[in-house]
Amino acid sequence: MSKESTDRLMSYTPVALQMYDVLAEDIETVRELFAGELLSDLPVVNERIEQVGKFRGKMLRPCLVLLCGRACGEVSHSHHVVAAAVEMIHMAALVHDDVLDESQVRRRGATLNELYGNETAILAGDFLLSHAFGLCSQLRSQRLCSVIASTTNMVCEGEIMQVAHKGDRQLTEEEYLEIISRKTASLCGTCCRLGVECSAGSGELARAMDDYGCALGMAFQITDDLLDLVGSEPVVGKTLGRDFLQGKLTLPLIRARERLNGGSRRELLELLRRARAEDLDRIRDIVSDCGGLDSVYQTAQEYIERAVEKLTVLPAGTEREALKKMAGFVVERHT
Repeated sequence: MSKESTDRLMSYTPVALQMYDVLAEDIETVRELFAGELLSDLPVVNERIEQVGKFRGKMLRPCLVLLCGRACGEVSHSHHVVAAAVEMIHMAALVHDDVLDESQVRRRGATLNELYGNETAILAGDFLLSHAFGLCSQLRSQRLCSVIASTTNMVCEGEIMQVAHKGDRQLTEEEYLEIISRKTASLCGTCCRLGVECSAGSGELARAMDDYGCALGMAFQITDDLLDLVGSEPVVGKTLGRDFLQGKLTLPLIRARERLNGGSRRELLELLRRARAEDLDRIRDIVSDCGGLDSVYQTAQEYIERAVEKLTVLPAGTEREALKKMAGFVVERHT
């Protein structure tokens, strides 16, 4: 990857975070709803779930719900419920991912599995999921609950598909894209769609914003996979190199495999087979030297361009501009 592309990927961009300014009160309401729903009468449960709360970072998904809702009308209690529920589903997936990946660090702190073991982490993830659907029971629309449930199934399907291909050094780009479209993009698309539907927006708007969210989610995951290779652990704030070490082929490795031939390709496949931490620097060099990193970064940008094109259906205003900035932030972020 060129130095310019790497610097841009790793840079911190406060201007992109201005999207939160227009949502301050609503985000605080969502945080309070989130915390209140998870409160237990058992101190041991609260202690462990409080640790999960430290993983909450950009709150990208609640922001998508709220911004799409505001762009189409007034934000209501339904928006807050959906926003809190999707964040719980997302965080449950993170907790379960940390168990699967044997990760020790997230958001610059110890993961739940590192602190309390896999059993507690798995149960905490289940706790988050059960409360997410408990929150959904407050929604008057059965359709909203159904969409959230269906999307959660898709997220699980994506995770199962990824685990099924663990160690598969011949994973295709199409299979990789199918995995991330389910495990990451589907939830982002649903956030946008439900934000519109909770504001009684048109079907056309809901579909366009679903497309926006899905494209945004694809770019987000592709960028995440790049950071797993080229990021700095103290900056990114989580255990890096886990995809490679766990035998998960991501787009940078797939592109490198397809670009290389002869001895270089054999070396890459052997490094992937061994999956040793001491080989990570060599993997980075191989993928970078063949143009794999730049190619993947360009693909992430193309998804962002598709996302931004969908915003033209929204009325011009603060919310549309914030969604546009959010799209830029996804490929410029450093965490």
